[in-house]
Amino acid sequence: MKSREWLLDQLGMTLEELQSGRRGKNTAKRWVVMWFYRAAGKSYPYIGRKTGHDQSSIRYGCMNAPQTIKMLAEEYLRRYITEVLHETPSFAPTLPEEKPKTFIKIPDYKTSQVITKEVDIDEVKKPIKQIWNDKRWDR
Repeated sequence: MKSREWLLDQLGMTLEELQSGRRGKNTAKRWVVMWFYRAAGKSYPYIGRKTGHDQSSIRYGCMNAPQTIKMLAEEYLRRYITEVLHETPSFAPTLPEEKPKTFIKIPDYKTSQVITKEVDIDEVKKPIKQIWNDKRWDR
């Protein structure tokens, strides 16, 4: 049994639903199929040929797929490898990405020293944007 036939059977989809461009209830299932092949190490053009979409749509779908869809697709890949191929999977699951951190210097007025503190980058970017918006000269 081919991987595409097995996966479509597991998801309860037909080949026409996979290859259609319609948005609806099958969009998440299409993302699962895309990420299934991406987790298997296939290229964007290969996935495009299997799903009937162009590679830019596949790249967009793989980049913007939520973490739950990625984990579900990897679980399907593990099941396919163990049940159909009768092998043991040799890849690690995708873990949620940690937010990048940076160091900032904060003055401590009690001891008259400078403290270095580790914070998320999002916490730093927001105040900088706010400061920029406050100091705009065209107001």
